This record gives sequence, structure tokens and C-alpha cells, in this order.
Amino acid sequence: MFLKLLKPEEKTLFLEFAYSLAKKDGNFAEAEQAMMEAYGAEMGVTFDLTHAPKDTCALVQQMAETMEPAEKKIVFFELVGLALADGEYGADERKTMQELAQAFGMTEAYAQDCEKLLKEYFGLQKRMTAAVLG
Repeated sequence: MFLKLLKPEEKTLFLEFAYSLAKKDGNFAEAEQAMMEAYGAEMGVTFDLTHAPKDTCALVQQMAETMEPAEKKIVFFELVGLALADGEYGADERKTMQELAQAFGMTEAYAQDCEKLLKEYFGLQKRMTAAVLG
């Protein structure tokens, strides 16, 4: 939704982290693959989904050091959406996102708000799809 606002180098960092997060639980679900492809399309960037994911700790540190607060909010919000894309916000994904929130200086309230908003958004998408195609 907001990824096109990132700078080119931030887009690459985002995609690397998103890929690492999606593979974190050992299940790179079809919904997560579709989200990754949609991210690339939204940002006008191609990403190789066949390479080995990078270390999330190094990516977190790099993003925390180089991104502005508004960009961190965009990245965090979009990554929560990716974590929720397969319908499961697994313990490994949640732990990684908590570490990212801490590195970004975000509150638990912000993280919870993102999760709530995205669950509502995905629920609304399902309802709209059912109304139009059902």
C-alpha cells in the first residue's frame, strides 16, 4: 500500500527482510509468495524468490540505521501484513517483528494497532470478494 514511498535502497532492504520473514516459519506459503510478487510490482522492483534468505539481524540493524521514522512505520506495517497473509502469525514471525519494533523504537501499542488494522483490512477484502464474486 505504501511501499512506493520508499527510496530504492530501502525497497531492496524491505524485500530482503520480507523474504526472510516469510521463510522464517519454514513454510513459504502461496499467499506469502503472492504478497512478495505484489510488493515487487508495487515498487517496480524484481526480486529473486529462489535465493537463500539473508540474516534478519543484519537486515534489522541496517534498516534501523538508515531509515527515517516514517519509512520504518511503512516497513513495519507492510511486514505485519506479510506475516498475516497466510492466516497465521506464527511465534517465530511474531518474535522477529517484536525485535524489529524494538530496533525501530516502536511501541507495543503501535504493533498491536497495525495487526488489528490489517486483520480488519483482510477481513474486508474477503467480504468484498464474496460480494462481487460469490
